Amino acid sequence: MWWAYNSMKEAPWAKAAFREARDRRGQHYHRALRGLAARWMRVLWTCWSTHTPCALKRHTTAQAALSAG
Repeated sequence: MWWAYNSMKEAPWAKAAFREARDRRGQHYHRALRGLAARWMRVLWTCWSTHTPCALKRHTTAQAALSAG
């Protein structure tokens, strides 16, 4: 959880995901933070299982494509 919280300061997609959960979905603070942590776990699991480094630029591009569609 602490890592998810700190990621909002460095990763724009993380801050946007947290804000979207709070504002549009009406989730409480800790629920939105747990959701952000779950997103990070998916990113890290993919990196670990495919043996690729974490490329946040790729993740940001994917997020933009999803939100535009």
